[in-house]
Amino acid sequence: MAIKRIVAFGDSITQGWDGNRGVTPWTAEVSKRLSVPVDNQAVGGSTMSGDNRDHNFVQQVQNTNLSGYDVATIAFGTNDFAYYNSSLSAVKSALTNGIDTIKSKNPHIKMIGILPIQTWKGATNLDTRNGAGYSQNDLLAAERSIYQQYGIAVLDWRDAPLVTAANHSRALGDGIVHPTAETYVKMGDRIAKFIKDNTATPPAPAPKPAPQQDIKPITATGQFMFEIYMDIYTDSGVLHYVHNADRNFSLDIEFSLPFDNTSDRSVGEITIWNMSQISFNRIHEGNRVVVNAGYHGDTGIIFDGQIYKTTVPTREGGDLNYTLRVVEGTDYRKLKHVSLTFGEGTDATTIINKIVQVSGINLNFVSLGRNYVFKEGYTVDGSPFDALSDVADQTRSALFYRRGQLTLRWLYDAEVTGNFTLDSKSGLISSPTMERRDDDWIESDDDDGQGRYEYSADSILNYRITTGEHVHLVSEFVDVWAAVLSGEHTFDGTNPTTTLELGVK
Repeated sequence: MAIKRIVAFGDSITQGWDGNRGVTPWTAEVSKRLSVPVDNQAVGGSTMSGDNRDHNFVQQVQNTNLSGYDVATIAFGTNDFAYYNSSLSAVKSALTNGIDTIKSKNPHIKMIGILPIQTWKGATNLDTRNGAGYSQNDLLAAERSIYQQYGIAVLDWRDAPLVTAANHSRALGDGIVHPTAETYVKMGDRIAKFIKDNTATPPAPAPKPAPQQDIKPITATGQFMFEIYMDIYTDSGVLHYVHNADRNFSLDIEFSLPFDNTSDRSVGEITIWNMSQISFNRIHEGNRVVVNAGYHGDTGIIFDGQIYKTTVPTREGGDLNYTLRVVEGTDYRKLKHVSLTFGEGTDATTIINKIVQVSGINLNFVSLGRNYVFKEGYTVDGSPFDALSDVADQTRSALFYRRGQLTLRWLYDAEVTGNFTLDSKSGLISSPTMERRDDDWIESDDDDGQGRYEYSADSILNYRITTGEHVHLVSEFVDVWAAVLSGEHTFDGTNPTTTLELGVK
């Protein structure tokens, strides 16, 4: 088969994390070696089973429009074994459910199973049993058996281990489970070869990808191909809503969904026209909502959060208007208070990791502007989330929700997660304007990590644009690399638009 596009599902080992900071994941090496795009949908902390209710295999699949993919890779299990003690039956059931969901969404997609690499989290070898009473060998055998039942090729690292008892302290960034940048390259090389060997024909040769990924040019015709896929997770099942060119199944959906670089949960609004009254009555405050949007064959997540308020339906002419007010991410401010004391000279990384461990906050810890040292120590006596936000400020980093995932990141780090050009050919629809920030940022004590300048711009809606993405902004008078600070995805029924504020270091 000629592979045109690959989607990767997984946890932090697929997402790209060395135990201390974000690194280039193995998916980048696969893309390079096979000369095809690889869309990385992995989220750190994800489980195969549903034990991590916020991030797991089935949810990743449900949140992804699979219509444009030829190959899907599946790589879960580490968190089930080492952090959640998920039962083997739950893991096998979730793997079966996820595979069935993929097949239902795209019957022609080729799946590739990737077993977890060995972990030393609570284990000294592959036969050490976890709190649920099974070993890594048991987990790997269980996953492998499910893949084989479906006729899915499965990569088993035990056949030729990259990480062993002899080298794990060097091959893993934390010495426990997360690969170093060098190991990620080796993994990508192995996985690329495995994909190539297990597809009927290798992908046609293509030029080596440029270091930046340009957004597809979108014309006026493209706007008529705009699509929305929306899922509402009610107590009685998932409600699926679609807006596309197929008028037999499409509903009119409008939205205003902001994003920013603060720790406050962004509040948005979604309007669904002519939803059935029965369906509306199933929707309640607290239900999870996931919105994917984009253009035919190229959609992605723009919102993941909860409903915080439903409104009374209104009628305009012969049409019913159902409006939902939604809030992004998980509310960690409601967590129970904690008491922690750190001694003199404790650095920010140590404090952050401890707060996350004690509180259970699901944090995507990417990078820090500086690893601030608290010379007089640090005390937490109250909300763990507020303490996390305070420590983030000291490191000149942003604590924010990125498509529903709480993220800690210095916005100008080198770990590019969305590196592309935005110009008139790729969706820019207004001339960027610039505003210089107060010069106080120059003083080291006042440097908040937000940058010297801010640019404002408007684009045709692009799901890739969200907080922390790095954008090459180009117009007649502007040519800068900038980091996305905030913005808003909107659709009024006619015009899909993304407004964005960008910062320049």
